[in-house]
Formats: sequence, structure tokens, C-alpha cells
Amino acid sequence: MARGGKQLIAGALFVLVATGCGQASTSSLADVAPPNVTRADLGNLVISGIRGTKASAALKRRVRRGDVAGVIVMGANIKSVKQVRSLTRSLRKAAKAGGQLSPIVMVDQEGGSVKRFASAAPNRSAKSMSRLSESAISRIGRSTARDLRQRGVNVDLAPVADVKTRRGNFLGTRAFGGNANDVARDACAFAAGLTSGGVGATLKHFPGLGAAGDVNTDDGSVTINASRTVIEAGWAPYTRCASAPQTLVMVSSAKYPKVYGSRQAVVNPAMYNDLRRKVGFDGVVVTDALNAVAVKKIRSLPTRAVAAGADLLLYLDERSAARATGALRRALAAGTLTQDQVADSVQRVKQLRAELP
Repeated sequence: MARGGKQLIAGALFVLVATGCGQASTSSLADVAPPNVTRADLGNLVISGIRGTKASAALKRRVRRGDVAGVIVMGANIKSVKQVRSLTRSLRKAAKAGGQLSPIVMVDQEGGSVKRFASAAPNRSAKSMSRLSESAISRIGRSTARDLRQRGVNVDLAPVADVKTRRGNFLGTRAFGGNANDVARDACAFAAGLTSGGVGATLKHFPGLGAAGDVNTDDGSVTINASRTVIEAGWAPYTRCASAPQTLVMVSSAKYPKVYGSRQAVVNPAMYNDLRRKVGFDGVVVTDALNAVAVKKIRSLPTRAVAAGADLLLYLDERSAARATGALRRALAAGTLTQDQVADSVQRVKQLRAELP
């Protein structure tokens, strides 16, 4: 669904309304306003990091109150399968106690150099998987889903869908390759394996990091001077499978001056408009980590990202996530964020949470 339409049912559908003369007239369902978003609803737009290997009392309270949509599990949160399972179970218990939807539990489990659970699949990098058949990659994705579900994780922040077009690109073996159609085949196969195993997949990093140099947006400001033609050529994975059920898209924090001007993609409405309208993506859009060096100095970052088009704001620590929820609530109260800008996002995230195990 494109932002700007802000309707959950297409305007081409109509409902019969009885008139005073006993005749029937038509009224577009697109004219029916979405339900008002309350302050409590805005917690659905934030993902929190976790301090330590157990969920703190403060984090469990926030989950119980609906102040966050879920969490991301990082290396510092992991000691063993049993420990992670206990951690995630405690968060689900807290959500249930507060009458909330089950929380999203994310992890970066790409394989190769980015793999939070050493004992879980995949045991190959994306580059290595690219040498396999489509069905073999899908089986690896399904094995990954099985291992993640054993640990209580329901969304994998993988696969990388970036098409490498620049020598020395920082993604290295995290990317499947440099041919857009081949990357689409491989990334979509892995994503399909994940979702068939009951774990949400995340294609990343739209509009593309394959033309970046050797600096990661986690570590510094990244400017990609590729043309629109080059950038759009890398969207093949998104047009092929981003709209599959339980599939998210993560957006980049880089700048694309030849395509989107001087603003980072994550706070750039034009980038989200391309994802919604040109690619046709209708699912949940999650930001890359908003603690990253590339974006952390942007003023009013949570509000600007949501106003631009983000559905989920990803933070790697509890304090930043709590501040983001507060900032969104203040912005809605002040009118800096409008009902139009948040209603669809809240609805999309709630739907995803209801679908995930």
C-alpha cells in the first residue's frame, strides 16, 4: 500500500448504501476513515535491544504495556539455546499478561560473517550458497527457520538482497553476487525457506548497498553515487518476492544523491514512495539500526523516519528504544505526526505480529 493513500481497502471496492428513496447508491470504502491511532498504539513501531542475557524487569514491563513491538537478539544476549529460549519465553509471557500481541523477536542470522547463533543454520555464507541450486538454498532457509524457532526467534533479518556492483564493497561474502537476476533467485529462495518454516524473512538493504565502498553504515556515513538506472537494476529481488507473506524489507541508512538528494534514505519519503509504488511492496518496512553512525546525529530521527514511511524503528539498546516510543507519542500529541502518517504502519505491524508464531 502506498503512503498517501492511507486506506486499508482499495478504493475500487464499493458498498451499497440505502437511500431515503429506497434506491441503492454507491459509496467508496476508501472514504471510510481508518480507526484513530492512540498513544498506546505507537509502541508497535519500535523494536528494542536487550540488556544482558535475561529480560530486565523494565523491558518486560514495556512489553506488557505495549511500549515496543518486539526485540532484537544480539551476540551479547546469547549464552546457550536454553538461555535464549527462556529469554524469549519470558517476553511472550509478559506480552500475554498485558493482553498484547505476541512480540516480534528478531536476529541477524545471515550465515557466514553475520551469524548470531553459532550452532544454528545456515552454515554457509550467501556467496557460498549462490553456488547451490534454488531448492538447496530454500532447504537451508527452512533449516535456519527451524533452528531459530527452537530459540524463540520469529523474524530473521536476512537475506541480504544487495547486488554487488562495486569492487571492494563492504558486504563481501554477505552478498549472493553481482547479477541482479541471480541474486533475486538466491535471496528469494532463502526467504521462501524461512517463511515456509514459520519465520519471517527480511530482504535488505533497500534501495541497495551493493554500490557502496568499504565503509558500513554501522561505522560511518555512506554516500552512494550510483545512477538511478544502476540502483533500480538492483531491485529485482524485491519485485520478485518482497510481497510474499511474512516478508519484511529493511531500508538503508546511506545517502543516494543522484537518486534521492542529500537526505539519508531512511528519512527520505521519495525512497519509501519508490518501494511502495514502483516495487509495489505492501508489507512491513523496518529501518536499519538507528544507533548507527550514519544516522544517529539526525535530529528528531524517530519522528522523521516514521513520517517518511518507516513502519518499524530498529534500536539496539533499551534506552534508545524507550526514548523513541516517547518521542513518537509526543509528536502525535503535538501534531508533528498525523493520523495519516501512522495508521497504516500500526495496522501493518499488528497484522504481522498476529501472523507470526
